[in-house]
Amino acid sequence: MTDDDYKRTLAAAQDELSDLLIQRAGIDDRINKLRESVLALSRLVGDDLGGYSLTPTLAAVHLREVGLTEAVRGVLQNAKRAEADAFLSPTNVRDRLKEAGFNLDKYKNEMAAIGTILTRLTDLEEVEPQSFGGKTTYRWKGDVSPVDPKLIQKFFDDRKQRFLKVPEEPKSRVLRRVPEEPKKD
Repeated sequence: MTDDDYKRTLAAAQDELSDLLIQRAGIDDRINKLRESVLALSRLVGDDLGGYSLTPTLAAVHLREVGLTEAVRGVLQNAKRAEADAFLSPTNVRDRLKEAGFNLDKYKNEMAAIGTILTRLTDLEEVEPQSFGGKTTYRWKGDVSPVDPKLIQKFFDDRKQRFLKVPEEPKSRVLRRVPEEPKKD
Protein backbone atom coordinates (compact mmCIF):
# COMPACT_ATOMS: atom_id res chain seq x y z
CA MET A 1 0.00 0.00 0.00
CA THR A 2 1.11 3.55 -0.70
CA ASP A 3 0.83 6.60 1.53
CA ASP A 4 -2.17 7.73 -0.53
CA ASP A 5 -3.88 4.39 0.12
CA TYR A 6 -3.32 4.79 3.85
CA LYS A 7 -4.63 8.35 3.73
CA ARG A 8 -7.79 7.25 1.89
CA THR A 9 -8.27 4.40 4.37
CA LEU A 10 -7.79 6.81 7.28
CA ALA A 11 -10.29 9.29 5.82
CA ALA A 12 -12.84 6.50 5.31
CA ALA A 13 -12.32 5.27 8.88
CA GLN A 14 -12.73 8.81 10.25
CA ASP A 15 -15.93 9.31 8.24
CA GLU A 16 -17.34 6.01 9.46
CA LEU A 17 -16.38 6.80 13.07
CA SER A 18 -18.09 10.18 12.80
CA ASP A 19 -21.25 8.60 11.38
CA LEU A 20 -21.31 5.94 14.10
CA LEU A 21 -20.84 8.50 16.89
CA ILE A 22 -23.76 10.51 15.51
CA GLN A 23 -25.88 7.33 15.34
CA ARG A 24 -24.84 6.43 18.90
CA ALA A 25 -25.98 9.82 20.19
CA GLY A 26 -29.42 9.18 18.68
CA ILE A 27 -29.48 5.63 19.99
CA ASP A 28 -28.42 6.77 23.48
CA ASP A 29 -31.30 9.26 23.50
CA ARG A 30 -33.76 6.54 22.46
CA ILE A 31 -32.33 4.16 25.08
CA ASN A 32 -32.88 6.73 27.82
CA LYS A 33 -36.52 7.18 26.77
CA LEU A 34 -37.10 3.43 26.56
CA ARG A 35 -35.37 2.87 29.91
CA GLU A 36 -37.88 5.21 31.53
CA SER A 37 -40.75 3.35 29.84
CA VAL A 38 -39.42 -0.06 30.85
CA LEU A 39 -38.99 1.00 34.46
CA ALA A 40 -42.49 2.51 34.61
CA LEU A 41 -44.11 -0.49 32.92
CA SER A 42 -42.11 -2.91 35.09
CA ARG A 43 -43.61 -1.32 38.18
CA LEU A 44 -47.11 -1.63 36.70
CA VAL A 45 -46.77 -5.39 36.19
CA GLY A 46 -45.05 -6.00 39.51
CA ASP A 47 -41.50 -6.48 38.23
CA ASP A 48 -39.21 -4.42 40.43
CA LEU A 49 -36.14 -5.55 38.40
CA GLY A 50 -34.75 -7.15 41.52
CA GLY A 51 -34.68 -3.86 43.38
CA TYR A 52 -32.19 -2.33 40.96
CA SER A 53 -32.41 0.27 38.27
CA LEU A 54 -32.02 -1.16 34.78
CA THR A 55 -28.37 -0.24 34.20
CA PRO A 56 -26.94 -1.90 37.34
CA THR A 57 -29.10 -4.96 36.74
CA LEU A 58 -27.70 -5.37 33.23
CA ALA A 59 -24.20 -4.66 34.52
CA ALA A 60 -24.55 -7.41 37.14
CA VAL A 61 -25.76 -9.87 34.49
CA HIS A 62 -22.75 -8.91 32.38
CA LEU A 63 -20.20 -9.29 35.18
CA ARG A 64 -21.45 -12.72 36.24
CA GLU A 65 -21.07 -14.16 32.75
CA VAL A 66 -17.55 -13.09 31.72
CA GLY A 67 -13.95 -13.81 32.71
CA LEU A 68 -12.07 -11.86 35.37
CA THR A 69 -10.39 -9.42 32.95
CA GLU A 70 -13.71 -8.45 31.36
CA ALA A 71 -15.33 -8.26 34.79
CA VAL A 72 -12.64 -5.87 36.04
CA ARG A 73 -13.12 -3.78 32.90
CA GLY A 74 -16.86 -3.79 33.58
CA VAL A 75 -16.42 -2.66 37.19
CA LEU A 76 -14.22 0.25 36.09
CA GLN A 77 -16.63 1.17 33.29
CA ASN A 78 -19.62 1.03 35.65
CA ALA A 79 -17.77 3.29 38.09
CA LYS A 80 -17.15 5.75 35.25
CA ARG A 81 -20.85 5.62 34.28
CA ALA A 82 -21.79 6.51 37.84
CA GLU A 83 -19.09 9.14 38.39
CA ALA A 84 -16.68 10.15 35.63
CA ASP A 85 -13.82 10.99 38.02
CA ALA A 86 -14.13 7.90 40.23
CA PHE A 87 -10.85 6.09 40.96
CA LEU A 88 -11.07 2.62 42.51
CA SER A 89 -8.54 0.77 44.59
CA PRO A 90 -7.95 -2.94 43.88
CA THR A 91 -9.94 -3.66 47.06
CA ASN A 92 -12.86 -1.55 45.75
CA VAL A 93 -12.72 -3.51 42.49
CA ARG A 94 -12.83 -6.81 44.39
CA ASP A 95 -15.74 -5.67 46.54
CA ARG A 96 -17.73 -4.54 43.51
CA LEU A 97 -17.05 -7.84 41.74
CA LYS A 98 -18.44 -9.69 44.76
CA GLU A 99 -21.48 -7.37 44.96
CA ALA A 100 -22.23 -8.16 41.31
CA GLY A 101 -22.12 -11.89 42.05
CA PHE A 102 -18.80 -12.61 40.32
CA ASN A 103 -17.31 -15.83 41.70
CA LEU A 104 -13.72 -15.26 42.85
CA ASP A 105 -13.45 -18.63 44.62
CA LYS A 106 -11.39 -20.20 41.83
CA TYR A 107 -8.53 -17.73 42.43
CA LYS A 108 -6.00 -18.71 45.11
CA ASN A 109 -5.11 -15.06 45.66
CA GLU A 110 -7.92 -12.89 44.30
CA MET A 111 -6.12 -9.63 45.08
CA ALA A 112 -3.01 -10.72 43.18
CA ALA A 113 -5.15 -11.69 40.17
CA ILE A 114 -7.00 -8.35 40.26
CA GLY A 115 -3.72 -6.45 40.68
CA THR A 116 -2.18 -8.25 37.70
CA ILE A 117 -5.18 -7.40 35.54
CA LEU A 118 -5.13 -3.74 36.61
CA THR A 119 -1.41 -3.56 35.73
CA ARG A 120 -2.09 -5.16 32.35
CA LEU A 121 -4.98 -2.77 31.65
CA THR A 122 -2.68 0.11 32.60
CA ASP A 123 -0.03 -1.17 30.16
CA LEU A 124 -2.72 -1.38 27.47
CA GLU A 125 -3.65 2.23 28.33
CA GLU A 126 -7.25 1.24 29.05
CA VAL A 127 -7.09 2.49 32.63
CA GLU A 128 -5.44 5.47 34.27
CA PRO A 129 -3.56 4.84 37.52
CA GLN A 130 -3.26 7.47 40.24
CA SER A 131 -1.08 7.24 43.33
CA PHE A 132 -2.58 8.55 46.52
CA GLY A 133 -0.96 8.11 49.90
CA GLY A 134 1.37 5.42 48.57
CA LYS A 135 -1.53 3.38 47.13
CA THR A 136 -2.55 3.15 43.50
CA THR A 137 -6.13 3.62 42.37
CA TYR A 138 -7.52 3.17 38.87
CA ARG A 139 -10.10 4.72 36.58
CA TRP A 140 -11.42 3.68 33.16
CA LYS A 141 -9.76 5.85 30.53
CA GLY A 142 -11.81 5.42 27.39
CA ASP A 143 -15.43 5.62 26.40
CA VAL A 144 -17.76 3.45 28.39
CA SER A 145 -18.68 0.46 26.29
CA PRO A 146 -22.21 -0.93 26.37
CA VAL A 147 -23.15 -4.25 27.87
CA ASP A 148 -22.92 -7.21 25.48
CA PRO A 149 -26.11 -7.20 23.35
CA LYS A 150 -26.55 -10.97 23.78
CA LEU A 151 -26.75 -10.54 27.55
CA ILE A 152 -29.21 -7.69 27.22
CA GLN A 153 -31.39 -9.86 24.97
CA LYS A 154 -31.17 -12.76 27.46
CA PHE A 155 -32.16 -10.43 30.31
CA PHE A 156 -35.29 -9.22 28.50
CA ASP A 157 -36.17 -12.67 27.11
CA ASP A 158 -36.14 -14.07 30.66
CA ARG A 159 -38.42 -11.25 31.81
CA LYS A 160 -40.81 -11.73 28.87
CA GLN A 161 -41.13 -15.42 29.67
CA ARG A 162 -41.87 -14.59 33.28
CA PHE A 163 -44.55 -11.98 32.63
CA LEU A 164 -46.05 -12.98 29.30
CA LYS A 165 -46.36 -16.69 30.02
CA VAL A 166 -49.94 -17.85 29.69
CA PRO A 167 -50.89 -19.93 32.72
CA GLU A 168 -51.67 -23.54 31.91
CA GLU A 169 -55.16 -24.82 32.52
CA PRO A 170 -55.42 -27.53 35.14
CA LYS A 171 -55.60 -30.94 33.49
CA SER A 172 -58.94 -31.76 35.04
CA ARG A 173 -60.54 -28.84 33.19
CA VAL A 174 -59.09 -29.68 29.80
CA LEU A 175 -61.71 -31.09 27.47
CA ARG A 176 -60.67 -33.53 24.86
CA ARG A 177 -62.15 -33.30 21.47
CA VAL A 178 -63.53 -36.53 20.19
CA PRO A 179 -62.74 -37.05 16.52
CA GLU A 180 -65.82 -37.03 14.35
CA GLU A 181 -66.82 -40.10 12.46
CA PRO A 182 -66.38 -39.69 8.74
CA LYS A 183 -69.70 -39.07 7.02
CA LYS A 184 -70.89 -41.79 4.67
CA ASP A 185 -72.31 -40.64 1.38
